[in-house]
Amino acid sequence: MEKSAPLVYPRADYLRRKFPFSIGCFRHRPGDFPPDQYHVREFYKIVYFFRGEGEYLVDGRRYPIQSGTAILAHPRFKTTYRIEGAALELCNILFLPEFLREFLVKLKTRSGFFSIFNEDEPVMSGLYVFPCVKELEKLILRMQEEYNACEENYQVTLELLLADLLIQLSRNAQKGMLKFKSEDIFSSLNQLLEAHCTEPFSLAETAAKFGVTRSHLCRLYRSRNGSTIMAELNRLRLAEAKRLLLETDLSVTEVCYKCGFRDLSCFFRNFHREMGVTPLAFRKSGRG
Repeated sequence: MEKSAPLVYPRADYLRRKFPFSIGCFRHRPGDFPPDQYHVREFYKIVYFFRGEGEYLVDGRRYPIQSGTAILAHPRFKTTYRIEGAALELCNILFLPEFLREFLVKLKTRSGFFSIFNEDEPVMSGLYVFPCVKELEKLILRMQEEYNACEENYQVTLELLLADLLIQLSRNAQKGMLKFKSEDIFSSLNQLLEAHCTEPFSLAETAAKFGVTRSHLCRLYRSRNGSTIMAELNRLRLAEAKRLLLETDLSVTEVCYKCGFRDLSCFFRNFHREMGVTPLAFRKSGRG
């Protein structure tokens, strides 16, 4: 169980060159990571494991790691390791999306893989765990050699190699969205709804990005939450509406559209059903 505040790895300490990228190989032993000390970063990280076994702990959840495992994690996640045996030998690839700005504009997938780097786009998943991608080891070692050699135009070469690596990982992700476990889909969908509840939402498009059918996604969500996806989305939008009614001077119409409702009469019906009063009456009672 996590007992202390996470240790923050700042960008300035790890991305020290003129461009926001770094790569390095490390050997970690069991004592290097206390079980109650998690870490967060100010940059994205890809980890590739050459040798060793253990678990990657992410916000309290455990993912097995072995030789050939690769992980892509969003900076917001709190992570640490549980190492089995003598040591874990791994490679850390650290970067910011701006390092690949020109490539990311062009890179698209049906799975939504690259949304992890776009703050303006709903993120399908902030964590990707690839159980075994040993075929990418040579590419990663080439990146390490290029970074250490610092030869002419090596920054451009690193951009190309990193883009290639991400494309290969995205193709692995596309194969059944890493054979997503039901709990992974449920967790990722909840994050998506909470972060983007006021934005337009399509069940069909969301299901496609998770690699499942619309009906499967709806059944899966209801079996774990007890309510439908649209009911949860409606609940989140109404919660935001109540906040705006009490904390701002926006008109009821402005609150309606700002919370994601497209129809004023629909907003009134949903609000009255939930609260038993109209939005205006709720505002007046809440403000005394």
